[in-house]
Amino acid sequence: MKTKLLFLLFLFLTTKLSFAQLNCYQQSNNLHQYYAKLEHISNLNIGFDKTDFINYVTTYSNLTTENLSILDTDVISVSKSFPSSQTAFLQNVVSIDSNSDIYSILLNSNNSISTIECRNNPILLNTPDFELNNLKFAVTKNPIDENSKIIVHSKIKNFILLISNSVGQTIHKKQYTIGENILINSLVKEKGLYILTIIDAEKKHAQSLKVVK
Repeated sequence: MKTKLLFLLFLFLTTKLSFAQLNCYQQSNNLHQYYAKLEHISNLNIGFDKTDFINYVTTYSNLTTENLSILDTDVISVSKSFPSSQTAFLQNVVSIDSNSDIYSILLNSNNSISTIECRNNPILLNTPDFELNNLKFAVTKNPIDENSKIIVHSKIKNFILLISNSVGQTIHKKQYTIGENILINSLVKEKGLYILTIIDAEKKHAQSLKVVK
């Protein structure tokens, strides 16, 4: 038990913790820059642009006419962020450049955009580009809410998810198969700091990160 507590304390002290931002500050090029993951299109066309983006939010969001007009006027460019990525999660991420801070508009797009990040300080793109960062899993939103999901590398077919609270108590331990939809919010009931650990059931490799509710 003592060894386990020391191990969890080590994870707590060494795992990077990220917090969500409420807006994106203007950059040196006078633009506000974002990453956004689009939910209703699978594997965006490499030529996806501003026109496609405006058509997308018009179709799938519940934005007002005024907010749609702001996007159409202030957004300068939209492009596919990671055209060469083999990670399904990143294939639907776009880069948006805008003359104004449109974070709050994107945030209220009725889940047509599942995650919005500032490109100068990304959280979503911490980055779950597994090929670049040798990661096993990532969390789509942290601090977590009802839409936060665990994204696991496609090479890991079976894995154990272990969730511990800040005092080392295990509150969830279960084996999963790749492709299962894991909503973290349903697994942690109380607000606080949690350590998520994914253990590859075949190779026994593990990775941990901290999340906040």
